[in-house]
Amino acid sequence: MNIRDDLEIFGVVYNKQFEICKYIAENTNPSTDTFIGTYKKINKDLGVAESTIARIMKKLQANNLIKKVQNGVWLVDSNFIEKIKKGIWLINLNSGKGENE
Repeated sequence: MNIRDDLEIFGVVYNKQFEICKYIAENTNPSTDTFIGTYKKINKDLGVAESTIARIMKKLQANNLIKKVQNGVWLVDSNFIEKIKKGIWLINLNSGKGENE
């Protein structure tokens, strides 16, 4: 099973949704598993429509992968972060980029 399969199990489709998941993983404080980011900030950084962001965040919440603490503050499941980071590493490896790129 690959990262795409893992994400599809969670009801997340591999594309813009993966980019948002990757963004969350890369911007989550590892000591607290806290992600701070509003839909506007994610939109600005990734260029993904806020309606798409909202839909993806709801899917992640429904699958207990993130939990809204307050507007713009999310508690992220550490296992989810590891799966996303593994996926990023695999994508980089498959594209010829090094592990640290």
